[in-house]
Amino acid sequence: MAADNEVIMAGYETVAGVFGTHRYHHGAEDDARCVSAHNVLATAMAFQQFLTKAI
Repeated sequence: MAADNEVIMAGYETVAGVFGTHRYHHGAEDDARCVSAHNVLATAMAFQQFLTKAI
């Protein structure tokens, strides 16, 4: 991918990315009904661990 090469060419040796999706991701029916407080908490905690390890 061109973007990957641009990051590496900019001198970054280590790169981390985050990708998320679900059935209604950015679709017309993606609204508060698609959000689970439990899943938001689990995702936030996992992201915090990800950042802690990445830094």
